[in-house]
Amino acid sequence: MILLLEGLTEEILYLSLLKRLYNANEVDINELPKVLGDFLSPLKSGRTRIKSLVIKSLMTYAIVINCGGYERIKTMLKLLLRRSELRDIISNFDLSFVIIADKDKEPLASIRDS
Repeated sequence: MILLLEGLTEEILYLSLLKRLYNANEVDINELPKVLGDFLSPLKSGRTRIKSLVIKSLMTYAIVINCGGYERIKTMLKLLLRRSELRDIISNFDLSFVIIADKDKEPLASIRDS
């Protein structure tokens, strides 16, 4: 499961939920299966943070990607879908993408307009 998050608030919330509800453990990207680590490694940048979790009770991995903004979620999804390792990921894992973003893309503009 790959969660694409908009920002820090969502990152903190979903990391906490995964850890508490599923007893997930955070692991270094190097501890993931090689194909998964290779898939994620080049995606790290200054504004993008990637956290890897192991959910042993479900025998699965959760990858939390803080994209650093709404527009960057779309960019990150495009990058993930174009990765050459995607075919190997799909054949080895049951892959799900989850996008978590605010409904209102411009909250400050909405407040000013009210």
